[in-house]
Amino acid sequence: VVCEIGPKRTPPTDLPLGNTDGQVEIELKGGGKGTSKVLFTYRDPRATSVHPSKGPAAGGTVITIQGDFLDTATKDDVRVSVGTVPCEVLSFGEGITCRTGRYQGSKVPSEPLTVTVWYGKSTSTNVSAAFQYFDNPKIADYKPKSSFFCGGRRIVVFGSGFELIQSAMMKVVSSSDEDSVKATSLEFVETAFNKNDTYYTDIMRTLLLDLMDEHVQNKNPKLMLRRSETVVERMLCNWMSICLYQFLRDTAGEPLYKLFKALKHQVEKGPVDAKLKKAKYTLNDTGLLGDDVEYSVLTLQVLVHGEGPDATLVKVLNCDSITQVKEKIIDQVYRNLPYSQRPKVESVALEWRPGSTGQILSDLDLTSQKEGRWKRFNTLAHYNVRDNATLILSKVLHTHPFHQHQDLHDEQNALLEDDNTFHLVRPTDEIDEGKSKRGSMKDKAMTKAITEIYLTRLLSVKGTLQQFVDDFFRSVLCSSSIVPPAVKYFFDFLDEQAQRHDNVDEETLHIWKTNSLPLRFWVNILRNPHFIFDVHVTEVVDASLHVIAQTFMDACTKTEHKLSRESPSNKLLYAKEISTYKKMVDDYYSGIRQMVPVSDQDMNTHLAEVSRQHTEKLNTQVALHHLYQYASKYYDAIIQSLDEDPAAKNKQLTLRLQQVAAALENKTTDL
Repeated sequence: VVCEIGPKRTPPTDLPLGNTDGQVEIELKGGGKGTSKVLFTYRDPRATSVHPSKGPAAGGTVITIQGDFLDTATKDDVRVSVGTVPCEVLSFGEGITCRTGRYQGSKVPSEPLTVTVWYGKSTSTNVSAAFQYFDNPKIADYKPKSSFFCGGRRIVVFGSGFELIQSAMMKVVSSSDEDSVKATSLEFVETAFNKNDTYYTDIMRTLLLDLMDEHVQNKNPKLMLRRSETVVERMLCNWMSICLYQFLRDTAGEPLYKLFKALKHQVEKGPVDAKLKKAKYTLNDTGLLGDDVEYSVLTLQVLVHGEGPDATLVKVLNCDSITQVKEKIIDQVYRNLPYSQRPKVESVALEWRPGSTGQILSDLDLTSQKEGRWKRFNTLAHYNVRDNATLILSKVLHTHPFHQHQDLHDEQNALLEDDNTFHLVRPTDEIDEGKSKRGSMKDKAMTKAITEIYLTRLLSVKGTLQQFVDDFFRSVLCSSSIVPPAVKYFFDFLDEQAQRHDNVDEETLHIWKTNSLPLRFWVNILRNPHFIFDVHVTEVVDASLHVIAQTFMDACTKTEHKLSRESPSNKLLYAKEISTYKKMVDDYYSGIRQMVPVSDQDMNTHLAEVSRQHTEKLNTQVALHHLYQYASKYYDAIIQSLDEDPAAKNKQLTLRLQQVAAALENKTTDL
């Protein structure tokens, strides 16, 4: 029996006024009564002190609260706040420790804040003026500025506010102030893109010319645009993403979505080990469920509690774990809703009513099968749920790790203690591993033969998905249909620049185009369809998407791979198609070159239309805020630099920055 206790009442006249102890009684409707042997005690907790009493505005300070009876109730009943800022409770006992959150205000308060400990809904105790936020520590300088490669050099850091730090950790990373400038510059030009897309494009072209000259002079032009380390590479990625959005929506989005759905259906039509994340039907050999698992397809009639008497038919496997069954039910029942608006698995319960009484189904309960120190996830077969069975899906008020009602929570925690779990395939114990390592050559040969048999299953899945893969590749690599103006414009720009340099051949130009569009944009969304669709990509589906994305990458390279029996399975899977895909890429680049050029005026008109369509969807305030944070960090140095620059003086940029600072932070200015 779980109940919520009420407040202490004034005792009857025959009890002393200060009595706070009492027995707990349970009285049944039929007249039965039970009385506890253990006394329940009312007591009021009282916080008296907080240590330390100060910390940085970024939060993260671990504070300890001392007092009387602080261990009243349980940790789950307690919450702590510093002023209005939540403080995450770390430990609960005679003293309470919590980690302060970030102070969200524009300025840190000048006075210490009250620390309040809340018990349940109505009880609290506080320590007034107990903790004060200060500005975050600042680094002014450090010495020395260089070190030998093997490390071991002592570095001294100078600055202010270090006394606020409880435990300091310092590491030297490759990204320095230069990278901070790059990121901040990117925030600036992205803001500019929303206001003036032509300006953004001009900046990108100028920086690309510098990047080309740098790589050509260093005699490594093939490495250009290979990564995203510079501002211009990040700009190009964003520029392509915005300019290709309409093409993705109108042309390439549908075949990509169909490919994702077909792959998801193919994976889920066979057993998927919920623990190992391996499937019987997959394109990825490392994610292949090697063991043969017996299973049968069931059609369930699912009723949703509180949503009418109509049942939804859902196909599942009798070897599915209960969580997998819930996922398939949610997918089918709420198929017309985007994933983000559907109920989550942990927020629903599944009930089976084979007779007059119902049974809550869960991955683990008292009936779970044990095999030595291993415990198997419950499946529909475990519960003996048959074809055409009726299940009820209902929402639960409280969610727990195994998505069940409160009355099963403690039971499941006890079941999990010191136990390992598995779903379809039990991991090999250490003693078995020792035996397998001493296996004969004959055993190893047989294992290799079995692995080759499984390759036919990969080929079968690949054959089923082939049309969907081809359709997507054609949608993004067909110059005879629709080519976004931005692609033609940018590829012509690369052609023009390649002619300026003697050491840029056709192969290098091919690499430039590949790095700028297929690898930078298309591979990214092929690997991550949830970037553009409101869907959930499971680990098993992601493994197969990785194989398709790798095939797309291989098709874009000029390098010929010699295949053998030892080659990766993903390359063997698409060995017959790769030459067709490579020709598709070559024809795409060649076709774009032969198209009517896109003039600067036409491109500017197109960019203006793109900007008009998305102006309200892009949040310039966020980028401006990040830009100001950078400017505030180096405020004095920027002011000095603007004062020394004739162009900045002419446009009164110093005055404008001072006005911004005065408005946002009440900084002292010369106004």
